[in-house]
Amino acid sequence: YAPYELGIDFLISEKVVDIISAYKLPIHNKIPVKIDTFDGNYFLIGFPVWSSKVLDFQKSTFYYQDRDVFSFSNYEDYENFDSEYGDTTKIDLYLRNKIEYDIISIDEAIFFSEKIVEELKENN
Repeated sequence: YAPYELGIDFLISEKVVDIISAYKLPIHNKIPVKIDTFDGNYFLIGFPVWSSKVLDFQKSTFYYQDRDVFSFSNYEDYENFDSEYGDTTKIDLYLRNKIEYDIISIDEAIFFSEKIVEELKENN
């Protein structure tokens, strides 16, 4: 079972919804959920997934098992490596063009702007 394939990434509280809603978000799924053993309002939330094609592969760095950190020349090299060896760990990612959202999902990874992370920490 992989809920992210259904466009759902997280189960979050209304407090978190209120925090992230103050930021620039892409169109996203937000489904109210009732949890019998918890008080309060909760939501399933999911963000659209951007393809890895948005990455600048020459600047971005990756790690695979016990190899050193490395980069790819382009998306095709990345895809060829991925299909032959499997998933890499993304270390530093650079975008080819700026994406104007504070939460973005690229393949199976979700990234939050520093502003959102700081506010979530402050409102623990």
